[in-house]
Amino acid sequence: MDHWQSIFEKTRWLGTVPADRFHLISRTYRAGEMLTDHPDGHRSVGIIVEGTVEVWTFSGDGNGVLLNVLHAGDCFGVCNLLTGEMLQTSLCCGNAATVLFLRKEEVEKALREDGALAFRYAAFCNEKIQFLLRRIALLTGQTTRARLIAYLLLHMSDEGKVILQGTRTALAASLSMSRAALYRELGVLEKAGLIELPGDAIVVRSREGLHQLL
Repeated sequence: MDHWQSIFEKTRWLGTVPADRFHLISRTYRAGEMLTDHPDGHRSVGIIVEGTVEVWTFSGDGNGVLLNVLHAGDCFGVCNLLTGEMLQTSLCCGNAATVLFLRKEEVEKALREDGALAFRYAAFCNEKIQFLLRRIALLTGQTTRARLIAYLLLHMSDEGKVILQGTRTALAASLSMSRAALYRELGVLEKAGLIELPGDAIVVRSREGLHQLL
């Protein structure tokens, strides 16, 4: 149980809530396997223990966009906790993953009884909303170059380094472009001296230059 408590603390919003107050289920999934927020028929919140889980959304014509990549400590099934609706996204393991599930009725009960937990949950949902608004702004760029530049400007550190959440193939999917288009645009920016591509990293060399292109 101490191990699960450390996982709770990684989520930030669950924090020091005792893990032993919940009925916990641990599941391990293979790379490429689909997940749900109702394992064994119970509506649940999922916490990533290890591995990665990709969050996808699909349009009516079947085209998919990668919204996010979840890592250890990240959660899913949280934003529909109080609505009773099904998740509007699809979850797929990027690589083998272990997920800890908490029954939603028990989480709801804990929120009613613990004001500090309820406040942290509200703050967590606000962060989710802000993240989705940034993703919408990013994906509405009219060209592949605009979407890539917007991504770099949004995610670069003060030193200019962009830490990818997954592979460049995953990055292409998250920007709603083909892998070939991503490599082409990266090449254009690199040739212009605006970025460098050491190994798997992306380093921005001219924030001003990217703003001008954008």
